[in-house]
Amino acid sequence: MNKKMIAAVAVILVVIIVGAAYAVIGLNSGDDKKNSVDYDVALSIMGNANEDNYLDSEDTEIIQGIIDGKYSQDAYKFADANDDGAVDEKDLEIVNKLINGKETEAIVVDQENNKVKVQVPLKNIISINSEMLPILIYINGEKKVAGYISSEYEVAQSIMDNGFSKKLDGSRAITAASYSSIVEIDSKLSSEGGIGAILCLNDSALGNYADQLHTAQIPIIKIKCSNPIESIDAALTLGYLLGGECKDKAYDYVEDSYKVLNKINDALESVSKKTTCIAMSMGTHVAEINSGYSVTTKLAGGDVICGLEGDGSQKLQEAESITKWDGVEHIVEFRSMDFIKEDEVAMWDKYAEHVEKSSSYQDVVYINASLPIIVKVAYVAEIFYPELFKDLGNDTFRYFIDTYSSYLNEMCDDGRLDPEEITTIVTYESYKAQGGSK
Repeated sequence: MNKKMIAAVAVILVVIIVGAAYAVIGLNSGDDKKNSVDYDVALSIMGNANEDNYLDSEDTEIIQGIIDGKYSQDAYKFADANDDGAVDEKDLEIVNKLINGKETEAIVVDQENNKVKVQVPLKNIISINSEMLPILIYINGEKKVAGYISSEYEVAQSIMDNGFSKKLDGSRAITAASYSSIVEIDSKLSSEGGIGAILCLNDSALGNYADQLHTAQIPIIKIKCSNPIESIDAALTLGYLLGGECKDKAYDYVEDSYKVLNKINDALESVSKKTTCIAMSMGTHVAEINSGYSVTTKLAGGDVICGLEGDGSQKLQEAESITKWDGVEHIVEFRSMDFIKEDEVAMWDKYAEHVEKSSSYQDVVYINASLPIIVKVAYVAEIFYPELFKDLGNDTFRYFIDTYSSYLNEMCDDGRLDPEEITTIVTYESYKAQGGSK
């Protein structure tokens, strides 16, 4: 067999193996998968009269019905596309423009229920928070980002080195330096209408500059990007606002995410007792019950027993503090590691003092928080229930990297990033196998 034939056979085998793995997790590349799964996500744009996940003729029919007196406006709060208090021909015009991808002013309802006016298709975005930027990357929106504030992740953010998007000062909030850059960007883009919108988690992300930004009339859209479900749902609305390929990619991303969640939920119906767990971050903080990390473990079938109210985290004050949760079946520690191979022994040893007094010390597991959200859920589900979800983590990783972060494949010599090439999870067993001694 000559080299060309060997190469061709190798490619065919890879395609067969990859396709089989995708089928196992319920995912298939191709156009036939669209609308093949139900998911309860409302497109949060005024004019989406029936509050489903799409703007279409059903919405225009409802709006026309209200105009004709067939339906009550009170029954369709999202029918008033321009939010002027009346449903009329102006709303019909806006919705038709949105459906056809034409330029118009739209009103988005953000995840703090603020109504925000933006020009669509949306462009020239400022993204704040490390968790915000990946949402845009997954839906091909990176070229719409004029500037971003985020912790530095060299590999994950390599796609942002595009000659347009500017890395701004700070990691989770606007600083004096980054505010100056935002003003500069807004001025530079004045001929295009300036900055299209700032995407942020909350008011804290705006630093001391909320008043100045509101005065400058820069739209601010708040997205709960650290919450798994909220961030997946936000991808749908953002994709629609960005339009074009971003819209199509967003629908695929949301649908694929819910396929994995549905697969996990269906399998968990056979589980009579869920795995008890707590989530941690930064090596020293226990996640509160409604934090993004706790929600991730819940989605994976965990029974979160932290007993801490809120959506943030609480720092362990001393080494013995962790013993409060003695007997928990798993301590899931989330740590951002970028898409690199960590020195896993050094990492474990660095944080061991905060958990080694726990009776569950050997059941600690580290999850790479840089992974796509649904991939993290898949890995945690496999850790909790290995018999139910054998290889779910790696298979989901491969699919979501291939489909939504393919630029990472392009950085590899063989054209494909495999989970074995980076640190995805670290268990006590893998730590010991690499020479760990604690």
